[in-house]
Formats: sequence, structure tokens, C-alpha cells
Amino acid sequence: MLAAVDGEVHCPFLVLPILATGNGQAVLSSHSARGFGGASRENQGDFVTSIADQIKWLFPNGTRAVAKGPRSDSPDISIFPVWPPDAFGVAATLIRMTESYTHPDVRGGVGLGTHVRDTRQFGRLWRKSPRSSKLTAWLEEQWAAVLQCASEKLDRVQRSAPLPDWLLAVFRLLAASDEASEGLGFGGETWVALYGEQLARLQWDYETWGFALSPDVACVQPKGRTPPVGCNLRSLSLHLSLLPPRQIVQTKHLPSNNVRAGASKPPHRRRPRRRPVMGALLVPFPYTIQDKDVVGEPVDKHWGHLRLGCSWAKGKPSTELAPFVEELINQCPAKVDLLVFPEVALSWAQLEAVKAVVQRRRVRLLVAGVHDVSGPGPGRNLAVGVLANARGGKSSIEWSQSKHHRWRVERWQVQNYGLPLHKTMSWWEDIDVSERAVVAARFVEGATVACLVCEDLARVEPVQPAIREMGVSLVVALLLDGPQRKDRWAAKSTTIFADDPGSSVLVLTSLALVRRSLIFRDRHEGSASPAVGLWQEPGHGAVEIPLRPDAHAVYFRLEVTEQEERTLDGRSDGRTAEVLRLIDRKKGSAFHSVVHPNAPAWAVPLYRTSP
Repeated sequence: MLAAVDGEVHCPFLVLPILATGNGQAVLSSHSARGFGGASRENQGDFVTSIADQIKWLFPNGTRAVAKGPRSDSPDISIFPVWPPDAFGVAATLIRMTESYTHPDVRGGVGLGTHVRDTRQFGRLWRKSPRSSKLTAWLEEQWAAVLQCASEKLDRVQRSAPLPDWLLAVFRLLAASDEASEGLGFGGETWVALYGEQLARLQWDYETWGFALSPDVACVQPKGRTPPVGCNLRSLSLHLSLLPPRQIVQTKHLPSNNVRAGASKPPHRRRPRRRPVMGALLVPFPYTIQDKDVVGEPVDKHWGHLRLGCSWAKGKPSTELAPFVEELINQCPAKVDLLVFPEVALSWAQLEAVKAVVQRRRVRLLVAGVHDVSGPGPGRNLAVGVLANARGGKSSIEWSQSKHHRWRVERWQVQNYGLPLHKTMSWWEDIDVSERAVVAARFVEGATVACLVCEDLARVEPVQPAIREMGVSLVVALLLDGPQRKDRWAAKSTTIFADDPGSSVLVLTSLALVRRSLIFRDRHEGSASPAVGLWQEPGHGAVEIPLRPDAHAVYFRLEVTEQEERTLDGRSDGRTAEVLRLIDRKKGSAFHSVVHPNAPAWAVPLYRTSP
């Protein structure tokens, strides 16, 4: 691991400006606590005009110095970037700016000669023997080929001409650095994986996994899936992804040491094993939403603010929810590994109580919508994730991200849900949508999970491209919506992720708006089972998740399967990509309704059945 001493933290090639505190914790030194702040476009010139300009823009202090502190007037780029994510970042940026990934020679590596063999060989050498003279000579050769054309203007490549030598070297650097980063962020045991996790945590709080590459220009994150369709930059890599600057959208990959010991993605640590199975419990709470919970405040005659009173977070539901959920877990047919609540389902107090249940019952992952009104001004609708310690300890990993788009309540929705709002006005959800961020957290071996909140599932910008770049295995979308049918908007939106990058998608809404939905009441009579969620996985259509009318939750099981993925230039991942699939999908018995045997008065199912 990294050795923290006064003044710096050492790894084989990099020296980080970090101080050791009295208690042994490593912290950033004061002179490096801030990035260069993002230089203005005037400082950059008329954007980037040459290859050298772009490289210097990416490496503000040179290719071997940490991207902290003021930007250097003349960064040294003469030495190749030794840290694989840095090499990947500059190579991916140059390929993106030239659109050279669209060149016919790249497709399947047909025009790249021994590209696949060579880059896999040197990638393995990079992650195993980084001091190798053979590797050093090869990297110097590739970097020299790039710098030989450093003064040339960056422009799109011509399809009718062969790729220039400097771009061929860039492709080799990208592929080799990608191969060298196998296992990065997924529990690998190479020097790149071990030091990479420490660098990302201590330097950037996981905002990027680079070192000399400035996160104010571009970020690099570990990657779980490679899309099987399309022709784009993310199709070129297996283990790393290029993300926008952190000012546009903050991305984080949490590697999570709370995953079972010895679990990792790289094939060199693979061994024959049974397919992991996860039990999921969906609780569509709140079960009711009253008129007093929907508050409209007109701004002018055309539009107004919409606020939620969230009475379900007060009184008895506030104190009784945790034991209620624990009894639902008792009623499940098998172990619960994943527990999900919809948008704005919980208050912070309710979340803390449910977290205690999660820890006690060894639930691996909790994902919940939280209505945060703790700060001044408009509140936030958060997606909160809690990854419990797989070894049974008290420590857990917790993260949250805000909803990125406000809900505009349309006239038909006012009528459909019977909301106490003026029908001729537009009503906009009054929440804070600043601080755009998305988190991908490793929750099982080689799989990661990311969350979206309602509107964010339907809107592409700003985080959907980032989720696809990072190749998450599971997207959990938390909704406050009506019944989830295969012909509605959510089902259409989930197919985007199932196709590219190949994510499975879980959608959950609360029973509250399902109950108020005229569309549901008009189309169903008697003991109909509404769909409170959707499951979408690669290669299959969306499946509705029904809730029996007398039930309080839904339980189902998922299995983690492996499949081979290949990059656009022809490299294979050795069948290490992990896909979550629904068990008993074909039998039609995948979903099990869960009934609380002695439910409190506030836990009202859709219909009460006779005892």
C-alpha cells in the first residue's frame, strides 16, 4: 500500500504532496488542496490548436507531476505519462478530438496489424513489471511518435487515407494503458489497482483516478461494461472511461472494500464458482399521499412552485417504519441483499432507523429516496445508497446524489392524480438541482450500481452519458409516479441503458400515486395487481413488477452472470463482464408479493382482503 510520511506519499513512480497528521492519517498539503481552478478560455487560446497544446492543457504541471496547485507556464510533456489512467486520458482525448475511432482500420483492429497482440502484451507487462526496460523502451517509442507531430493541428482524420503514425501510437497507448488497468476499482491486486485506489481516495476523493491529468479538463474512472453496439469512444476500452471535467458533472467510482473478500473482476484472479444470487425487496412506500401533502404556491398567473409536505415522514410512520421493514424481511422467501425505496420515501431519521435494520439483517445494499429539507432554501430530492460491510462490521459506505431535473406537473397529471392544484397553470417542483453528480459503487464482485431520480431517467443530460461511459451493471431509478406499464415513458427510457452499455435497470415507484391514478382505476377493477416497478435487462424487453392488492412489498431474485465483451479494436475481456439477470423470468413466477401479517394503520395496501 502507499506509505505516508511527512511531506509526501510514495508509490513506485509517483510522489504525492500529502502530509501525515499526528494520528497517521494522510491529508492533502495546504499548497495542493485546490486544483488550478479551471483556466479561462482566453488562457487556453482559441481553444486547442495543436497536439502539444492539447497535451499541455491536460497536464497542467507536466506528465509526471500531480495536477494540483497553479498551472505551470511551461509544463514538461517530454516524458511519457507512466501512470496508466493518465496515458489513457490523453490518448482517449486525442482520439475523440480527431474522431479517429470512426476510421475503418479501427473496426475490429482489421487495419492495425499486430495491435491487439502487442498492446495486450505490453499492457500485462505494465501492470506486472512497470520497471521493465522493455516496457520503458516501448512507451518511449510511442510517446516519441506522438511528440514528433506535436506542432500539427488537431483535426478530424480522413477516412480515405491511412491513419498517421502518431495516431497509431495513440491507439497503442490507449489499448495498453487500458489493459494495464485491469482490476482497477474492482479489487484487483496489481500495483496499478492497489495504488490507484489510494491515489483516487487521497488525491481526488474518487472524482478521478488520474494523477497528472487535471480533473478540471478531463476525468478518468474505472469501467464495468463495454457496449456491444454503436461506434463511439467508450467502445474502445474495457477497464477505463473518459469523463467530462468535474465542473460539468462530478463522477465517482467507489471501489468498496465492503464486497466479499477475494472478489474481483480481473480474469487472472478468476476461479470456477457458482453464480452469485441476490434477493431484492422493493417497498413502495409511502402507501398514501394526502391532499395536504401537495402544496402549490403561485409565482404569477402562469406558473408556480410545487412542494411536498411528506406527512408520511412524521408521526407514527416515522417511528414504526423500521420495525415494519424488518418484519417484511422476515416474510421474504429467501435472504434480502438489496432493499429499495422510491423517490422521497424517507426522511433522514427514517433512513437512519432503516440503516440499523440493514446492518442487523446483513442486507448488502440499501437504495432509498430521501427528501432533504435540512438546509436553507429549497430542499433536495436525493438518491441515497448504503453499502453494508460484507464482513459483518459496523462500517459502511454511504453516498448521495441530488435529483438533476425538476418535475413539471402537467394538466393531465393534475387531473389523473386528483391533485389540489389549479389546472391551467404550470407547476414546477421547488427543489435544488445544483451540484450535478453521479456515483457508481461496486456492490458485488465486478458489478457497479448507479442511481437516478425520476425525471433523470427521461433526460439525457447531464449524467446519463456519464453512466454509460462508466459502464455500470445496474441502474436503479427511484420514481414518484403512477403505475409502471411497458407502454409508459419509464419502460422506453430503460432500453437506452440496456442497449448501451448493457446495464440492467430497476424502476420503483410508490403505491401512493398508483392509488390516486385515474388511469389505473379506470382500467382495472376488483383485485387487480398494479405494476409498481419495472425490470429491464440486456437482450430482453421490460418486465412489469406487479404488487398483489393486499401486499406491502415485492421480492425477487437476481443472478450475476458472466459474458464476453470486445472492444472496437478487437480486444476481449476474457469473459469477465458481469450482467444481472432475473431468475425464473421465463416461468412467470419471478415476483413474490410480501404481506405484513400485522400491518399498522398507515401501511394501507391497495385493497384490504377479508381475514
